[in-house]
Amino acid sequence: MAHISWLSLARLEEEWAADFGPQRLFFAPLVSFRMTVEELTASIERPPDTEVLEGLGEFHSWGGRVGKRLFQILSAKADGQSAGLSVCPLAPTETLSWSILQELAELPQPMLSRVIRVHNRAIDASPQPGQFTVYFRDGQGSQVPLYFAKTAQEAGELRGFLRWHGVPMELVVAQIKSPIVSG
Repeated sequence: MAHISWLSLARLEEEWAADFGPQRLFFAPLVSFRMTVEELTASIERPPDTEVLEGLGEFHSWGGRVGKRLFQILSAKADGQSAGLSVCPLAPTETLSWSILQELAELPQPMLSRVIRVHNRAIDASPQPGQFTVYFRDGQGSQVPLYFAKTAQEAGELRGFLRWHGVPMELVVAQIKSPIVSG
């Protein structure tokens, strides 16, 4: 398993420009965490940089590389209670799904145990009947989708991976019965 190298924002941008910019490959959301900026700062071996995203505001930013994969963790300065991890595809045809988390299994604790959403760009926009979801129940008992998958096997593998990494919620795999409108 490849080791994670933490990068400054400037270095992340340099490495992206050299490796992925010519192919026009851009970062895409992969995971949302329920972690405060204080917890992130204590977990990551370098202090955050500040990144300003047009129309969204200021973010605490940590960049990293594991093998060929570049990733970035962002936490909004205005919120500071959650974070998102985005990755850069390695090729224009790469489908970003949960399995990329396996490359990032060395993220510092407790990151992988704080996952509350895993994005699947191929399905998230309009999950269909016959596909699957991994969900958990929130404090009010509502089902909260964590991931949408094409197969029960894919959903079950993610559930097993997250359980292995200590996600405390009970994760349920269920087949989708009617179209879900994402918003």
